Amino acid sequence: MPKTVAADLSVGNDANQWYGTLVVTNIRYSDGSSVAAREFLGVQFTSPITMSPITVNAQLTPWQPTSSEINSEKIDDRSSKLTVKLVFDSAYIFNPTDTITFGIDGDLTATPDTWTGSFEFRADALPSGVVSGAVDADWDEPVFVRR
Repeated sequence: MPKTVAADLSVGNDANQWYGTLVVTNIRYSDGSSVAAREFLGVQFTSPITMSPITVNAQLTPWQPTSSEINSEKIDDRSSKLTVKLVFDSAYIFNPTDTITFGIDGDLTATPDTWTGSFEFRADALPSGVVSGAVDADWDEPVFVRR
C-alpha cells in the first residue's frame, strides 16, 4: 500500500467569486518524511466547473522545468473532479517551501473547505479512481478512458 501524501492547502488570498487559486505547500508523507517522485506527482481534487482550462504553477527549490497533464470529469452542475499529472524533467524530492498553485476560473470563496478538503496526492502514480484521457481543445465533449 502506498504511503499517504499530505500537504498544507489553502485558497489564495486574492480569490473572488470569478477567479481564485488553490495553493499547495509543504508536500510530505504523513509520517513527515520527504516525498520523492521519479517522474511525476499525481493530484486529484474537486473544483468548481470552469469554462477555461486551469493553470498549474510549480515553484520548486531547486528549480526544474515541469509540465502538466490535466483531465476533468463532471460530478454535478457546479463541480468537477480534476486529475493533474505534474511531470518533472528529472527525479525530484519535495521541500517544505515548494508551492504548487492551481488557478481556477470559479468561486472558491463560498465553500473553501469543499475544494481544499478534496485533494489526494500520489508520487509516481495517479490517485485511485482517477480519470485518464484527454480533454479536447474546444472543451466540447471530452473523451475519457477509465483505468
